[in-house]
Amino acid sequence: MSKNTSKLVATTAKTKPATHTTTPTDTDTRVTDSARKERFEAAEQQIDKSRNNVFELAAALAIVRADELYKPDYKTFEEYCRKRWEYGRSYCSRLCDMDSVMADLKQLPDATDVLPRNESQARVFVDLEKAERTRLFEKILEEKGDAALTATLFKKHKKAMFPEKCVVKPKKKTSALVIDDEGPGVLTDKIGFNRLFETADKLFIEVQGEPRASDLHELLGQFLVLARPWAEREQQSKEEQN
Repeated sequence: MSKNTSKLVATTAKTKPATHTTTPTDTDTRVTDSARKERFEAAEQQIDKSRNNVFELAAALAIVRADELYKPDYKTFEEYCRKRWEYGRSYCSRLCDMDSVMADLKQLPDATDVLPRNESQARVFVDLEKAERTRLFEKILEEKGDAALTATLFKKHKKAMFPEKCVVKPKKKTSALVIDDEGPGVLTDKIGFNRLFETADKLFIEVQGEPRASDLHELLGQFLVLARPWAEREQQSKEEQN
């Protein structure tokens, strides 16, 4: 190798740009955290104002669950729903499942005016795959005629198309109130009602005496935990009648 060639190689080696791996900066992290916080706040605002609109409530809860926006303040989605909004685990899960159904059905052409109108109707599609939901909904639209769209009509067509998905499982009978770390359990029969009555009675006595905010708050919390399953059951019964 000539002296000139050696000198050129040495010069090239000195001027070659160094390669390195780009790592996220503190600024990138702050931007991500800020965007996540804004998304969480927007979802919570939607939840707060959508108590009477089950579909909007479901959509907001689904966003919080899918993106795990409840972390790090809450360990699980169930804990978030229970402590932040006093919603039971099963209720929030049903709403998120319903939102998944609505997202699939909204993709169908000309479906806007005939989409499920309540949780009971949407729940018919929950245990179906997306393709099965599409087939069932198209069948309903094809044969409904002038009949009103109801959960009963949806179930009728589902049973004809997917009988294996309509097997009724016997309900387990329970006789006690079960409350675990994940949220309110099932409130049933006499023992559950007695617990509800005892809590209400304590609340009545507390109100009559000299009020103490902390005790009253605790009693009200117990009352809500006990009463919510009954309220949800009553609401579900009303929806199934539509």
